[in-house]
Amino acid sequence: FQVRKRLSRSIVAKIEAMVDDFRSRRDLLPKSRIGKALTYLNNQRETLRVFYGDGRIDIDNNACERAMRPVAMGRRNYMLLGSPRGGQCAAHLYSLVTACKALEIDPAEYLEDVMTRIDSTPASEIASLTPWAWAEARSAVGEA
Repeated sequence: FQVRKRLSRSIVAKIEAMVDDFRSRRDLLPKSRIGKALTYLNNQRETLRVFYGDGRIDIDNNACERAMRPVAMGRRNYMLLGSPRGGQCAAHLYSLVTACKALEIDPAEYLEDVMTRIDSTPASEIASLTPWAWAEARSAVGEA
């Protein structure tokens, strides 16, 4: 953490100096792509500095971006859901798949197992089919 803090400060300072140099140029239009990117970066200075003050925070948000990618990729396909109810079903399915991935469960295996058991599971035991309970039950079987 200390090495990261020491090295990151100087790198971030260099980046900020470069942003200032570019933004001071008269031939760079603020509405151009590079102008907009520099304005964005300039506005994120404080946010960027947070990571070197807290060792738990990553310098990037790649994990979050990767998690959101399926939603962004499917956006055009959502028009094919047919109805608001179809959209709600898709949202529930995305939530289940995302939970499975977070728990390191194969979503296809989970969904196949749950779909075969859901109609015979009493309402009082339906919570046992959530990804968390399912993973716990699987690990208990593996430990036995």
